[in-house]
Amino acid sequence: MSDGNKFDKYYDFRIATVNDIDMIMQFIDMHWKKDHIMAKDRRLFEYQHLYGEKVTFILAFSKETSELEAILGYIPTSSNIQKNDVWTAIWKVRDDHNNVPMLGLELVKRLEKLEGCRNIIIVGANPKTAVPVMKVMMKYHTDRMKHYYRLGDWEEFKIASNVDNKNNTNKKYPEILWKQLDESNFIELFSELEKSGRTQEVPYKDKEYYINRYYKHPYYLYKVYKIETENDICIVILKEVEIQGRIISRIIDYIGNQSCFSKIGMFFSELLKNHKYEYIDFYCLNFDDKSICEAGFVERTEDDSAIIPNYMEPFLQENIEIYTCYKNGKCVIFKGDADQDRPNIIK
Repeated sequence: MSDGNKFDKYYDFRIATVNDIDMIMQFIDMHWKKDHIMAKDRRLFEYQHLYGEKVTFILAFSKETSELEAILGYIPTSSNIQKNDVWTAIWKVRDDHNNVPMLGLELVKRLEKLEGCRNIIIVGANPKTAVPVMKVMMKYHTDRMKHYYRLGDWEEFKIASNVDNKNNTNKKYPEILWKQLDESNFIELFSELEKSGRTQEVPYKDKEYYINRYYKHPYYLYKVYKIETENDICIVILKEVEIQGRIISRIIDYIGNQSCFSKIGMFFSELLKNHKYEYIDFYCLNFDDKSICEAGFVERTEDDSAIIPNYMEPFLQENIEIYTCYKNGKCVIFKGDADQDRPNIIK
């Protein structure tokens, strides 16, 4: 008996519909985390997972009891069938029932089959459970996202800790132009970048994805900038966070040639000075390290004494490593991808 048939003997698998939302939210509350925001905030839940009448969760029901035994949430990056990449979100098998081993892994296989996915990408994977399973059983690439930061001109830091801005020099960066983009300006520029082959291929994120993600978010306000260098153009997406009377800015997403990033150091210098940010940080994977450093950023390593917090809701002054699993070795990942920049506190 094949593994698929083994699971089919005990479970019914299907993609969720709008009628399943209450059941899924209750499952999250009971089996994932009590009072989790995705169990309490239907507006946020629908923003992230409702596509027409389809809800982007794979569900597994016991054939014996008809009870929901496992869920896997996912977020499509485009409507392009040939480039059907998805981020995973909440992934849980009930602990209080004696389910078939590896049911969670079977959900990933069913997602690939039911949605015809080109690439399934896990961001925020548990390094003790999901990472080894996906690496050994599914032959996925597994990586830690790199974390970079650039400090503002402060004598004392409140959000960051154990940092030293003596490395902040008055380096001269190339002259560039930038402006904030509204939705219509973004669509026009994105189309231009896509036509010239300067948008990301893996995962493929179409303009509808970006618009929904950064212009239609129910709670967060993102700043989308066009930056024009001497011979290139890119788009940088930022989010401000205020903690303890200080403000930081986070690079959430980036569109354009990676080499262009090396030429936009002046943009970050002006942001730090004009907005008095404590620092700017940047989580990314498979992005050109040299270009990031040339823009004035320093890498925070796993054994670094410097603390550049990730969790802001609630604030936790600790370094947090973000682990990923994905099929394609060219997969480029940012902080804004999957559900890593999702609210954790009900507004």
